[in-house]
Amino acid sequence: MKARSTDLSTIAKMIALSGGNLVQASYVAESTRAPESVQVVLRAAVDAGTTSDPAFAAALVDSGIVGAFVEALRSKSIFARMLIDGGLVRMPLRTSAAVVAADASGYVVGERMPVPVSALALSGPHLAQHKAAGLIVISSELVRSISPAARALLDNSLRAAVGSALDAKFIDLITDGITSLAASGATAAAALVDLRALLDLVNHNAGGALYWLMPANVANAGSTLAAASGHLMFPGLSPTGGELLGVPVLVSDAVLDGHIMLVDASGIGGEIETVSVSVSQEATIQMDSAPNSPPNAGAVMTSLWQTNRSALLATAHFGAERFRSNAVAVLDGISWGDAP
Repeated sequence: MKARSTDLSTIAKMIALSGGNLVQASYVAESTRAPESVQVVLRAAVDAGTTSDPAFAAALVDSGIVGAFVEALRSKSIFARMLIDGGLVRMPLRTSAAVVAADASGYVVGERMPVPVSALALSGPHLAQHKAAGLIVISSELVRSISPAARALLDNSLRAAVGSALDAKFIDLITDGITSLAASGATAAAALVDLRALLDLVNHNAGGALYWLMPANVANAGSTLAAASGHLMFPGLSPTGGELLGVPVLVSDAVLDGHIMLVDASGIGGEIETVSVSVSQEATIQMDSAPNSPPNAGAVMTSLWQTNRSALLATAHFGAERFRSNAVAVLDGISWGDAP
């Protein structure tokens, strides 16, 4: 009973087809011969009564569905990418952990000479739980469709929504208290000076796990930036990622335009504990990427029931914490290649 990356979206579909009734969703999954891992989770959800209850979350984790979904998030989320790559320090949520803040030193000792002893400095960070929620609204016809294209669209939309929410909160957490550097110029020479400044701030030991994080506009500018000779300054960089100075580049909308971040993931703890899903076909929502909170008289509300739509809400319970102040550096005001 190996879980697949599409199992979470299949669970959401079963719940939507049953009108939110988890007992009925279990019967629908069985009658449509849904994967066994999906049927097991939905049977567990019957007693829990809601997909956000601990019993349901435990079933998701035990069946491997969360792990499979997070693995598939690798291409949609910079946080998931660093987590799956092993760059981030994985640790349980809501638990204090002893993390090495300064390594003990080793010594070469001569015969019959005393052995020096050095202190091992430890810090005890606490990985608090946060929630990243991704909401997608789809037509009820898409929910009922059994075509492979419809299933793929639903799965990709759900992953994109969760990945976007994860990255937005992750960037907010790891940059808290960080003062950004200002770009020194638009030329290739200035770009090298600025990148060296970021490296000097973050790259302090040989055991780091470095990543560049940047938005699409910086990736576009960097991949086309030419040296004085006319050759590309960073040939390993592309508009969608690649490498910059031999370090992996992750492109994300969560990074502000004109910014670039250098992250040593070995100085950051993180984990995704579980991902829960809920479905509604009767809610009234504000179809806006920046909704009023709380809604006011000017808010335009849409009835899902009247418009024959379904709303799928995926909530990832995760944590991220910067252990070292120098694990992250930020450069802003980038305008590489712009005319002086």
